[in-house]
This record gives sequence, structure tokens and C-alpha cells, in this order.
Amino acid sequence: MGTSGLNPVAVTVGVVGESKEKLMDDLNKKLAEWVGFNFGKDFPDIYSTHGYGSDPTGVMISGLPNFTESLDTCFKWLLPKSRVEAIKLMPTTSGGYGCSLIPEGWGSSVSALAETPALALCKAIQKLTDGAK
Repeated sequence: MGTSGLNPVAVTVGVVGESKEKLMDDLNKKLAEWVGFNFGKDFPDIYSTHGYGSDPTGVMISGLPNFTESLDTCFKWLLPKSRVEAIKLMPTTSGGYGCSLIPEGWGSSVSALAETPALALCKAIQKLTDGAK
């Protein structure tokens, strides 16, 4: 699908029994691990139990970054590793946002729709990291 092929109709996809908040937490955790955040591994139990870990540069931090709510955080941590040539973020006619990413080498684009720009970008990056085209 090309970057102009985003469908402006919002579709809600969920998993029965899981809250939207849990799905966002799971996506944040998956993206944080993909980018190199470390929680639990290589840390004494006293630190990991209280939510301490390290960012990809090795700096100790408390709590995961919230990629799904912050474009700044996405641009700081996710985009450098995602290796995309082009990004297109746009509002849809249904009130949500669409995001299309064209990977390095101008391969097939990936697209996602969501309620916010940051969430649309996270979902598109997740598709890119999962190898979905």
C-alpha cells in the first residue's frame, strides 16, 4: 500500500478481555525492549522490583517511556532504530490519525490508523518491526 492509500475510516481492533490501557502498556513495553531499554535483566531484584532499569545508552531510569502518548519520545528513541526513509502523519476525516512509513531502500510502506499521532506512529513502527507489509 502506498502512502496515499490510507483508508480514512477508523477501525477499532481489540482483544476480548484486555483493556485498552493494557494493550498500550504492552505496546510501550514491546517497543522499549526493541529499542534497547532494559528492565529486570542485569539488575538486582531490588531495582527491577521498584521499576528501575536502563535506557539504551545505559543510563539508569525509573519507568518506561510512554511512546504511545509522545511524538517527542518516538522521535528520540524509535525512529533512529526504525531506519525509515519517509514518514507521513496526517489527520483522517474520522477524527483519528494515519501514519505511513517507507523503510530504508524504499521498500513497501507500512500504515496504521489510531486515535492520536503518537499511537499511529507506534502502530506503524510495530508493523515494521514485526515484518508486516
